[in-house]
Amino acid sequence: MEIKEFGTLRLDGQPRPFLTQHNSEKISLGDSIDGLSIPFLMWTDRLWVSTWTICLGVSWNSLNEVGFIYGKPLKIDNTPYLCRSLRVGQSHKVENEWDDILNRFGDDDSLWHWKNMCFWGQEKAQSSPAQRVCRGYYSARHWECQYGSHTGRNYGFRPVLKELPASPKVSDELIGNQLQIYGPNGNICGVLQEYSDYDLVLNNVLLYSPGQSWNRVDSDVAVVDRDAIVWMKKE
Repeated sequence: MEIKEFGTLRLDGQPRPFLTQHNSEKISLGDSIDGLSIPFLMWTDRLWVSTWTICLGVSWNSLNEVGFIYGKPLKIDNTPYLCRSLRVGQSHKVENEWDDILNRFGDDDSLWHWKNMCFWGQEKAQSSPAQRVCRGYYSARHWECQYGSHTGRNYGFRPVLKELPASPKVSDELIGNQLQIYGPNGNICGVLQEYSDYDLVLNNVLLYSPGQSWNRVDSDVAVVDRDAIVWMKKE
């Protein structure tokens, strides 16, 4: 069993202890800060799962808005990760990631800190599709569902981090390739037309979400700030 502490909870960009109560701020994870880092256990294939439920009081909807339910690339200590929530089962006794983890490592509260804390999973409840599934609180394997807008003080986020491959090196060989690029506030997909030490110029832009990472020149061309790139991959 390997556990290490890295990454720091940020609310509206400000570092916070990981058990801080959420109060409508924008949630993110950033570089490690001594005394504020989050303990993660290596589960499998460079996949890390938090041993704590963090950012208490956050709703499923708030996590989904920033991409932390189904997965969002981010960078911690210069390493890119896909940050997401666990799959916890649409109903009781359905195979899922959380029970697989407990089967492998045990369900002791001293490891997983589930007592009096629930964390959100990805799924809608099979019995009530308008509600989302939570795990924990009474026992490690306790299963319940709540509406996605619920902000109870004991409901939070158990982040999972999947280490991503390095972004492709920007060079002449990359020109003409379609790139999927993720910034802190969205993502964009297009064909690399040219580059400098500061920017990438994309044409044939297929996917665009507003953000500080790029400026759309016209309907088909965008300029991306290289310093703001969190991660990118070649399609």
